[in-house]
Amino acid sequence: MYGSSHTHFESMKDTANDIETMCKNFIQLGAKKVAVTEHGVMSSYEDIKDAINHIKQDAKKNNEPVPDFEVIPGCEVYFDNAHLILIAKNYQGYLDLCKIITEANKNIQNGKPIVTSEILKQYVTKGDMICTSACIAGPFGKLMGLNEANALEKRNKAENILNKTESKQIETLLFTIEQYEQRVKEAKDKKPLKKELTTANSLAKHGDESLLIELEERQRIVDELNEWIVNNTETYNHAINYLKEKEHKKEKIQYLHALENRDKYTEELKQIRRDKNDGEIEKKCQKLLNFFIDTFGADNFYFELQGHGLDKEHTIYNNIVDFAKRNNFIHFIASNDIHLGVTKNDINYETERKRRNVAKFSRYNEYIEETPDDLEYTIKDDNELKEAIMNTLICDDKEEIIDNAISNIENALSECHVEFPKNVEYFPKFCDNENELFEQKVRAG
Repeated sequence: MYGSSHTHFESMKDTANDIETMCKNFIQLGAKKVAVTEHGVMSSYEDIKDAINHIKQDAKKNNEPVPDFEVIPGCEVYFDNAHLILIAKNYQGYLDLCKIITEANKNIQNGKPIVTSEILKQYVTKGDMICTSACIAGPFGKLMGLNEANALEKRNKAENILNKTESKQIETLLFTIEQYEQRVKEAKDKKPLKKELTTANSLAKHGDESLLIELEERQRIVDELNEWIVNNTETYNHAINYLKEKEHKKEKIQYLHALENRDKYTEELKQIRRDKNDGEIEKKCQKLLNFFIDTFGADNFYFELQGHGLDKEHTIYNNIVDFAKRNNFIHFIASNDIHLGVTKNDINYETERKRRNVAKFSRYNEYIEETPDDLEYTIKDDNELKEAIMNTLICDDKEEIIDNAISNIENALSECHVEFPKNVEYFPKFCDNENELFEQKVRAG
């Protein structure tokens, strides 16, 4: 492998890697350059550089070949709540990325630092940064299938909850309460008032009994309602008390939440499908593509292709390939969304997966059962990467597309080298005799 454009060394609540060991594992596979792309931050970059320096110093001490290996500063930013990979090509790109991340952290939404198109327009210097469409949670992935798949998944989950015996029981109890309270209100509203009866009796004495007949009919209905209420009061009280119990109160909340979600995601699904049929999603994607090309340059934007065995990936990446062809922008880069700093055949593979699950505990406050894709977020060489994406795409020319996407890892990362200037003074100059003035202030206490 030449390297990786999508790499998590120590993304919070999502990884548990030993940085130096992870770097050694890349070097062992022949990697030259790896972009570090933590979620929303660049906090691991300096630590990784230190680890690489340590590896190189050890190699020199032991008279071993010094590895030709470099880490490139990058970030998986939250672009309007979608994921987006940004990688610095040079020092200017690094400075731009620092500013973008700083501005994003002034714009926190749901605990995430959000990068907007305005932030990118303001701080990206065209030609100094590489941008890729990231994973299925990227801006194109969301529009081309993820939003629909997630809405369908959440609606079905809500329907499954509503179809459970417990939910049916809660539904019956809530209906009983609603029906009872509705009839109590109806009896109160229909009951003739004293003023109405006085007026009706007065009119009846003068031969007009229409109001009295109307009020008598209302009283008859009220009597029937009151009889029903008396007969059902015990059932009503049972329902109220049942739902007040701690266990059943929780079931009630779950039922109401599921009911709300079913309606919400049903409407969301309808809107997504309307937008798809009306061509609105296509227009949004074309607008996004034009924005990224204008901002970063056509040579610096890539559609990312991955394969972790997810059903959603089959739909999304094939849609992205079709969209790219329709827009004559065949510019792909292959990646594995690396969260485990080992290969699958590493002796520590099982241990690293467990370590990552412990890290994820802090996000979910429980241990989440592994899904098949959790097994795939490892370091993969080019052959493994090709096989994974071959299983994802279905188009006739998929092998050509994937080979090109893998070669673009080197094409993109070989252009990246961040050289930090040396002996540069960043402090502002206060005056011409600053040293003398400083000494005077110190001596004066």
